[in-house]
Amino acid sequence: MTSDYKIYFNNKENELLVFMIGENSIYNKLNLNNIILVEVKVNDWLNDLSPWLLDFKINGNTCSGHADIFLKKVLDVYKNTLIYLNNNNVKYNKVVIGGYSLAGLFSLYAITKLNIFDYCFSVSGSLWFPNFLKYFEDSNINISKIYLSLGDKENKTKNLIMKTVLNNTLKLKEVLDFKKIINIFELNEGNHFKDIDLRLIKAINYLKN
Repeated sequence: MTSDYKIYFNNKENELLVFMIGENSIYNKLNLNNIILVEVKVNDWLNDLSPWLLDFKINGNTCSGHADIFLKKVLDVYKNTLIYLNNNNVKYNKVVIGGYSLAGLFSLYAITKLNIFDYCFSVSGSLWFPNFLKYFEDSNINISKIYLSLGDKENKTKNLIMKTVLNNTLKLKEVLDFKKIINIFELNEGNHFKDIDLRLIKAINYLKN
């Protein structure tokens, strides 16, 4: 293991191998029975996790579209994790990628690029991101199950781009239904920053069942 990622597990036999994009520190709240949690460090969320360059700034910061570069890091973490688990005789059944906010958006982007995941979760995913919905709709996706959620106040904003997040998330669910991918969408109480850990745990527990 390196400073780029951390691995947490309790048992040798596990249902899920979860690659969490971003360090959310849920390992001490999540029931790790039958779950291997790998937290992948993100140094620059706006640049590392954005699929392409935006022609506007967010709070004065640029989204440079370095997701493809970060994908290489995720793939390296994936390969190193499998080596580590194999060397320690730790088993798993399904491989999951997911995250919160831009990490949720990135996770959806990742499953259009890497054919190594069984499940995906996007919790309060930044689906306001321009042109992502059309990109996802046009992409070939080989995945079994996707979990989506959003806070019921996340679209209550004066920002005309970010207020599309609910509508776009619902449209994404329609795309998943059309592609015949098992999915669920849950609307949580609160804004973008409420109960982050609990929302992430809910997503993982759904995919475990």
